[in-house]
Amino acid sequence: MTADRWRFISKNHTADATQDLLALRGIPVLLTLAGHDINVDTADTRRIYRVLDAGGAMTVKHYPDATPSLLKQSIEQSDLKITLTALFSPRSLFADGFLDRRPAGTQSPPTTAAWAAQRYRRSTHDRLTYKLFLSCTTG
Repeated sequence: MTADRWRFISKNHTADATQDLLALRGIPVLLTLAGHDINVDTADTRRIYRVLDAGGAMTVKHYPDATPSLLKQSIEQSDLKITLTALFSPRSLFADGFLDRRPAGTQSPPTTAAWAAQRYRRSTHDRLTYKLFLSCTTG
């Protein structure tokens, strides 16, 4: 185990965000879970967040092939793959479904990009944030 990894574990092994989560009741929250996260038990996290989400304002998105950076694990493990994919097919860097939009006319749950877009359309400031978000996620 690396020294950085050990520092992370010793600093965070007793972390408890319960009170912070309770304070968010009624506020839209997007819980994004990566399937390849060595720091988080995603099943336990999902269960805890669901219990604390009495207001029903939470949306859960799970990306089984993603790392915490939401890149595909198969790409993130190689600097060469990251570089080549970023140059020639940048949208392919991310986990399947992360940058997609909900198909028009369907009842499918919104993707992460669509979820954020729905929430950033409200005020002038939010519209500017939304435009910035879209410029970073659409290609």
